[in-house]
Amino acid sequence: FEASLVSNGHFFRDKLVDISEGGAQLELSRPLSLARDIMVRAVVGGESIVALGDVVWSRAVDKTRRVGIKFLFLPKAKKARIRDFLSAQA
Repeated sequence: FEASLVSNGHFFRDKLVDISEGGAQLELSRPLSLARDIMVRAVVGGESIVALGDVVWSRAVDKTRRVGIKFLFLPKAKKARIRDFLSAQA
């Protein structure tokens, strides 16, 4: 799945690796250090999910970077959409 994020005025459009009600893992083509108050957008099950979060970890994986994002704010309806999507994938 495609995902995008904005951090300190920098825009990233890369790959969503994993998502849950609490956060997401993204694969980026360029480095991103730990950051606070970033905006994340992903399309999950055909619906746009936008969340405010913090990058809580970042590490190199092969030739890419992976980052872990902890959601700070995600509306209840969007949490339910993620939960429904994950249940359908199981």
